[in-house]
This record gives sequence, structure tokens and C-alpha cells, in this order.
Amino acid sequence: MKLAVRLFVFILAFVLDVHVRASEGHFGHKKQMTDFLMEPSNCLNRAEECALKPNNRNSNVLNFGGAKINMSLDSELIRRKEDWVRIVKGHALVRAHTEFVLETRYGNIEFPKDGIALVEVQLDKVQVDVLRGAVKVNLLGKAFSMTLPSSFSFWYSGLQANGMPQTGRPRPLTLDRVIRLWGGIDNDIELMRDVLDKLSPTWKYAVLESGYRDLATIKELRAEQARKEQIEAERRRRVEKENGKLRKMFYDKTFLE
Repeated sequence: MKLAVRLFVFILAFVLDVHVRASEGHFGHKKQMTDFLMEPSNCLNRAEECALKPNNRNSNVLNFGGAKINMSLDSELIRRKEDWVRIVKGHALVRAHTEFVLETRYGNIEFPKDGIALVEVQLDKVQVDVLRGAVKVNLLGKAFSMTLPSSFSFWYSGLQANGMPQTGRPRPLTLDRVIRLWGGIDNDIELMRDVLDKLSPTWKYAVLESGYRDLATIKELRAEQARKEQIEAERRRRVEKENGKLRKMFYDKTFLE
């Protein structure tokens, strides 16, 4: 399994390496203020809330006090504080230097020191792919939170009628998705290989654990179906018994009286 994961990562990373070579050097230089659209103007170097959007494909990296964030071109961020940023749109690779909070529409993601995750804001939900460390997802609603370990992916959305958030089940990372999203916003192929290689044992465990949970769910559904069938069979027997009594009463009343 580990060898297969390494081979898979190497091949896809090589393909991405070829793709990003043309833009190599764009992500390592010091960013100028003109690299980002800001509101208010030039707010990045002031101690205030600052809305940010990449201005072009050559500039998509921001270093805050709490994290380094690689952004997709369509991303929109709001810096609340140096250790607290809101992602409004797009997807981002977050590498926390210290404890760090990424705010989203439907809840907040708490990163530990050195935690790494991909976060994607989709049309009606947010997806988190944890690559290093364990992040804590605090959702809107009735004090719902979940700790998501590395190698797992999780999506969440708005509130249901009962006040609970809509969520998916934690699932193993989809590696080709991770590599595609990561490779599109960061050309540090060596870091990607290192993170995914170290992720291999926990990813294998995530796959196995997910399989066990799926098997348990299937067994539970089959048991529930068997219970329903048993209840329905007992109901049919009762109805048949009652109908038999009614038929006998009708026969006795009609022919014996």
C-alpha cells in the first residue's frame, strides 16, 4: 500500500512539476502591495481588518503572523488578525506557524502549530482536507465541533431545521484531488512529496478505518431492514388472523343462526 501511494504521488507530482516550471520563481520573491487587491486601500500593512484578493496569477502567497496561505486566483480573504483569517471564496493551502484560526461561512477551523490543510469554499459547503496535525472544526448551531486528524477529509454546510449543521462523514483524503488543488497554487513539489510521503501510514489507516465504518453501516442497515421485514410479517399475520375471525363471525351469523 505504501509503495503504491509513493508511486502515485511521484507520478502526479512529476506531471504537476512540468506544469508549474513555467511559473517558477513567481512564488518566492517578496510580495509588493500591488500584488493584491485590498479594501481598504493598502490595508495589509496596517493593524485593521483587510479584505484581500490576488491581483494576478504570479502572486498568491500571503505570510501572516500565524500562517502562510497559498490562495487560488479566485480566492477572497479577510484578515481579522494575524492569527485569524476568514476565507470567503476559493481554496487555499494553510500552513500554520502557530495556533491559527481560519474562519468560514459555516464555522471556524482551528489549526495547531505546524498544522497543514487544504480548505475549499464551494457553492453551498466547505471542504477540509487535513494534511498534517489535527484540526478542530467548530460549526454553527448547537455547539457542534469535530477534531479531524490528518489523512481525513470532511465537508460541512449550513444549519438544518433542527438547528444542527449539515455535515458529511469524515472520509480518507482523495489524493489526486489534493495534488491537483495543491499543485495549482504552490510549486513547492518537494514539500508536497514530503508531506504526502509522511502521510502514507495514516492515510492507509484512514482507508481501513473508513472501510470498517462502511461495513458496520451496511450491517446496521441490513439489521434494520430485517427488523422492518419482521415487523411487517407480524403485522400481516395479525391482519390475517383478524380477518379470519371476521370471516368466521360472518359465516356463523349468516349460515348458523
